[in-house]
Amino acid sequence: MALSPPPPPSLAPLYLPGTPAHSPYGPSQVGHRGSNAAIGRSIQRSLSTPAVPPPLSTDRLARTSGFELITTPAQAGRPAQISQARINALSFEVHPTIASYEGRIAFINRVAAEINSLSADLPITVLSLGSGRLLTEHLIHERLLKDKQRAVRWRCIDPMYASRRDNALEARRQFSAQKTNHFTFPSSTAYLGKESVFKQDRTGYVVILIADPPALRPEEESLLTPALRSSGMLIRGRSVPDIEECNTILVSMLNPGRQSEEHAQRTDASMRNGNLVFTNSSVKCQISISGRYIFQACRSEEAVAEALSKFAALEARQNSNRSSMTELNKIVDSFVREFNKDPTSKQVATKVVYSDYDRSVQELRQKSCLFDGLTVVAKFEKNKISVTKPKH
Repeated sequence: MALSPPPPPSLAPLYLPGTPAHSPYGPSQVGHRGSNAAIGRSIQRSLSTPAVPPPLSTDRLARTSGFELITTPAQAGRPAQISQARINALSFEVHPTIASYEGRIAFINRVAAEINSLSADLPITVLSLGSGRLLTEHLIHERLLKDKQRAVRWRCIDPMYASRRDNALEARRQFSAQKTNHFTFPSSTAYLGKESVFKQDRTGYVVILIADPPALRPEEESLLTPALRSSGMLIRGRSVPDIEECNTILVSMLNPGRQSEEHAQRTDASMRNGNLVFTNSSVKCQISISGRYIFQACRSEEAVAEALSKFAALEARQNSNRSSMTELNKIVDSFVREFNKDPTSKQVATKVVYSDYDRSVQELRQKSCLFDGLTVVAKFEKNKISVTKPKH
């Protein structure tokens, strides 16, 4: 995944303080209810603009690739771990245990080889989830051009493309300069909803790139004990302005009082910046491919999820409109209002709408069965490469 520099520091949700993470969606907030101490600081970078390089070398380390590798200065006595590879506005980040330089180049060459192995009878669409500043995609494209001149359709998906503050505009312009069939989308939902594009893409093969998904660094992983993990869920996602381009509503249950208001504000800011957040007091509200409402809850909020499910079923019977995020949002709004009016309730409900990374992966995998050709899922996560070809 081509990663972006993190946004300016933002307030963490009240119960979820934490540390910046290696993530294309921004810094993480790792912790649990009652935790107070932040355990990290923002990554600072000093960037320069290198010359345009020659195409990617076949060498595994890409020693002749020509792009600049910039290392983050060590902080507070800790060795530098984050680096950034750049070609002008295009970039991706490098971390020794999460997404190493060597691992990334091996992934790029593996994906190119898989694409070249597909027969020429059908066109190829590459769906890249979390494409960020597009250097990974660019190097794959260069590899294809050098190998067999194989043309592909690029569909690059990242919530940052909807942001007014940091939408990778220059990277998108540079990437599109040499591509004849290329679109960017702020979410997988936005892509799947673009019927004219999706209908065209369904006529061929599809390659789904899951390159360097949002991840915690090792020191952050150690905070989430097995017991804590089993009680909650890690939220990976980012707010998108258009609700119909989102795929999840997160309902959080909080203790009443001023702290709940602050938490709601901070959660909203956190999702706008694409933070990684761990929560043990929330419910994810989503819509299945078939249009059914889905409610996934932390262990402590299973009763809330059941109540939401019954409330949604009742509302759906009274409203014959097709299931949509707008309709689901109205249902959740009504539920939250009714819940918070209950004088016997010991909690306060809040909600935020966003594009969930894990749900996006599910959506693309499920929809890939509609393509005429083979589906290839190429994944690069924590320096491990996997390529699968699921049967429909």
